[in-house]
Amino acid sequence: LDWMNDSLNVLRTKYEIYDIMAQNVAFSEMITQVKSELAKEQATLSSLEKAGSISLDTLVYKRAMVNGLSKQMASLNCDLKSFNLGRDQISLLERQILDTRDSMS
Repeated sequence: LDWMNDSLNVLRTKYEIYDIMAQNVAFSEMITQVKSELAKEQATLSSLEKAGSISLDTLVYKRAMVNGLSKQMASLNCDLKSFNLGRDQISLLERQILDTRDSMS
């Protein structure tokens, strides 16, 4: 049981997974929100670029917003990939720990 707990702690640290269910929900919400904001900002930027009479500062600002959201989306996707790699291993080990505790009881 100690060995399994130690292994679980190592996996949690490696994949930064501490609560599978809560983190899964959080990733879904964040990705949906950022994706929505990114689409909105891209559409706004596209419209502003077509208008032609918009100040350069406004376009620079909107491009920076789109760039920032794109990087945030890329970072979330990278974190989600890591989460998915560790989720099954951690879930399995958590179940084994619970089964072992039940057996010991």
